[in-house]
Formats: sequence, structure tokens, C-alpha cells
Amino acid sequence: GKDFTMIEISLEIVVLQCITNLQGIHSERDVKLDKQITWPILYIDEEKIHQVCTNVLSNAIKYSPEGGDINISTAHRIVDKQEQFGLSIQDYGIGLSPSQLSRVGERFYRADESGSIPGTGLGLALVKEIMAVHKGKMEIVSKQNTGTTVTIWFPV
Repeated sequence: GKDFTMIEISLEIVVLQCITNLQGIHSERDVKLDKQITWPILYIDEEKIHQVCTNVLSNAIKYSPEGGDINISTAHRIVDKQEQFGLSIQDYGIGLSPSQLSRVGERFYRADESGSIPGTGLGLALVKEIMAVHKGKMEIVSKQNTGTTVTIWFPV
């Protein structure tokens, strides 16, 4: 936590920057953002949360078929009397088996054993660690050959 610079900022600003940056690299991909909920101002490290969004969005792009849509949605919930804001990134790609899903977030674990999809196996491990410092969490729902939804939950 000592390398974190926390500021009050709208998460929407950070997410829109990530989308813009990634669509500049992957212009053929359509990232759809559902903005029906008012985004809260959060106390976060802007750079680290940008990294979180970039890592999750990059995975959604890498593990989806060419031209497959990526959908981003938001949600609110209350857990143990604590309001939380969720950012869900959904792809319709290769998905994960239950055994792969149980290992996601481990350092250097790669669900793609073929080596055909580039990566180090650190992306979601870093997401998990950064979210822990922010007192948030990462939840993943996935089904093989159907896709994956990664939800990042922030305390409000």
C-alpha cells in the first residue's frame, strides 16, 4: 500500500481512458459501455485502477474470438452493510473450466496452456492484489466456450 497515491476521482473517468487506449490498439474490437447507473466518486489510486481495468479488458480481448463484443456494465450492492460499486467486463470467448477458474489470480498461472495467447500469468494476480489494497475484490464467472465475466467491486 505504500506505493499507492490515493485520490478522489470518478471511476468512470478511469474506465473511459482504458477503453479509449485499448480501442486505439484494437480498433477492430467493439467495447460497449452500459452507463445506466451514476458512477460514484471513489478514493482510489488512479494509475493502479487504470492498470486493473487495462488488465481485465486486455484479457477479454485476447480470449475472445475476432470481432467478438466486450460488454462493460455497472452495479451497486450492499454486503455486510457496506455499499459496493461493481464494474463487470464480459466477453464471449473461450471461457474457463472449473479447474482453471479455481486457479485464476495465482501468479504465473496461465489458463491458455497452448502458449498461443501472449501473456505472463501476472495480469489477474495483480488485479487481485491491487483490489485488496483498495479493500475491494475481483469475482469471476465463466463457462467454457461461452465466455467470462470479471466483476471488480469497490467499497463506496
